[in-house]
Order: sequence, then structure tokens, then C-alpha cells
Amino acid sequence: MVMVVVVGYKTQPEEQKQKVFDWHIGETINPALRSADVQSLTADGHELEWINHHFSNIPMHKGRVVTWYGDIAKFIVSALPANKIRAAESYKAVLG
Repeated sequence: MVMVVVVGYKTQPEEQKQKVFDWHIGETINPALRSADVQSLTADGHELEWINHHFSNIPMHKGRVVTWYGDIAKFIVSALPANKIRAAESYKAVLG
């Protein structure tokens, strides 16, 4: 169970690359991810439960794995815990 975030960045004007970050409940977000150009976010398991618990205003289907793109993915990533206290709270909110 994991949340996978794909970000795009340019190494040269004509070259686009991608980097993948993983996030698990109870972890802080990688600081490099905050300033990155988030392209997509895929979540399942506890991480998907966390999103369901914290966001009522985003499109969601009932599947086991959900992927968001563009602005919605950026919005979710911006709300991921950036410090250990918030990370612990995220763990408790989903796992009790």
C-alpha cells in the first residue's frame, strides 16, 4: 500500500524527465516534492483511505486504486504531512 507521485522536470529546454516519489501513511513528505511539477498521483490501501478521509471535494471512484492528474494531484500533494507531528496524526486518523 503506497501513494506514488510522478513529477516532471526539465533538464534542458527540450528534454522532459520524470521522477517518482513514494509516500506511506505516517511518513513526512519528501521536501523536494513540494516544489516539483506534480503530474500524477496514484493511491491505494491506507493512503487512499487517508485521501478519502481528508478530501470530500475531489473526484473519486470506488475502485481499489485511484489516479489523479494535474491540479488535483498537486492539491493532494500540497496537503501531505510536512512534519513528524502531522505524519503521526495522519497515521492515527486512518489506522487508529
